[in-house]
Amino acid sequence: MYKKIVPVILLSVALTACGSANKEATPAAESKTVATNESTTTAPTTATEETVTENTDVQTADAVEMKTYEGENFSIDYPASWVEYDTTAFNQPSIKVAFNDPAPKVQFADNVNVTVNAVDPNATIKQVVDTTLAYYEQDTTNMANFKLLSNDQDASQNQAVIVGQYTQAQAKVDIALVQAIVADQGTLYTLSISMSKDTYKNGGKEQAEQMIKAFKIADNS
Repeated sequence: MYKKIVPVILLSVALTACGSANKEATPAAESKTVATNESTTTAPTTATEETVTENTDVQTADAVEMKTYEGENFSIDYPASWVEYDTTAFNQPSIKVAFNDPAPKVQFADNVNVTVNAVDPNATIKQVVDTTLAYYEQDTTNMANFKLLSNDQDASQNQAVIVGQYTQAQAKVDIALVQAIVADQGTLYTLSISMSKDTYKNGGKEQAEQMIKAFKIADNS
């Protein structure tokens, strides 16, 4: 199980330093919402062609306009001003999509990405999270001074939301990392939101919470 989890963690670390790129965007079926301190709800949507749509009804606390990206078996919201990052350079099919701020104020581009990978169908969310955190704590090269701030797990839904902070080694910028992790019938979905500490403190926290709440996984049961 652990060998299948680690590549997803590695991708999350790699994408925290992503730059900018332009790309056409991209489907979802019946979906369940991943929430932080709220119970998980189910919201049906219809699977169509891959698309990015305007979502003017969903806004963060400071009224940032959001767009919706619908991918295969999942959908996310992201700030409308962010652009899609060309992840092909990583040569990793687990990276399904990434968006980032094209005009960062510091030497770090705030970003969101989704990775999808195989996982042991019997893996519990606690096992997945424990492995993830163990990796972050030992990766002092990329994630110096990692500190876990919160760890909300829902064993009944096999999902979790973790919040941490660390120093990005290359840019020497303090980063807030928010992740929604869902283990669903042998598939591991990870939504990772990385922001500079200053961004996170100045409206980014509420923005990240909205993005977490909007994250949906198709219900294939």
